[in-house]
Amino acid sequence: MIQKNETDALARDTARKTAINAMYYNLEEVYYPTQKSYPRVLSASNLKAMDSKLLKDPQGVVIGDQGSDYRYEPTGCNGEACSGYTLRTGLEKERDFIKQTPTE
Repeated sequence: MIQKNETDALARDTARKTAINAMYYNLEEVYYPTQKSYPRVLSASNLKAMDSKLLKDPQGVVIGDQGSDYRYEPTGCNGEACSGYTLRTGLEKERDFIKQTPTE
């Protein structure tokens, strides 16, 4: 039973990393090139190039909702346009997984 719990936790961590990487890719390769900024809030409507299911954590809680494992923290916002962000998720077997606005 312990081995199954370990395997399940590793699978959830992998799912979390995959989701954060998909959000990051969509922000950098799809959203930013056309908008020249980042959104104040992440949603399926502004990350259209990815599977919207990835916006839900392994427990089914959508990013931005209370209790979600996924956090999007925009920075430098002026209205709905932001100049940066941090994406993060807590992992069960490792430290938090974090992606941030690339520095030039």
